[in-house]
Amino acid sequence: METLEYVFLGNYVDKGFNSLETICLLMALKIKYPDHIQLLRGKHEDINVNRICGFGEECSIRLGENINDPSSCFNFINSVFELMPLAVAIEDKYLCVNNGIGSIPDLVAIKEISRPAKVKENQEVMDLLWSEDQGSR
Repeated sequence: METLEYVFLGNYVDKGFNSLETICLLMALKIKYPDHIQLLRGKHEDINVNRICGFGEECSIRLGENINDPSSCFNFINSVFELMPLAVAIEDKYLCVNNGIGSIPDLVAIKEISRPAKVKENQEVMDLLWSEDQGSR
């Protein structure tokens, strides 16, 4: 029987009022099937984005928490997001990322990005998550 692998390309939160269920399910699948589930980071897995685009409000309302509290679920999940891989290569043929490669010269440059990674502090991370918007900056 063939083993299937699944690659999720990011933007798990801010896409409706079930972001908590979505990210919890994906994290549970990653824990249960670590070699078969790949979760890549998307632009909405950035605390500066998801704080204002819906996930922060969802955590505040549904969990009754102060998202500015460092021990909040919101901040814990965002710390996990900072550890997520930004790209995955499949069979040395396909490169999967959330948006594009921007000015990144090669795969080695992606491998060398240290994590946890904050988007605003790292141009390579910014390129991988936001490169389709470069013309509008």
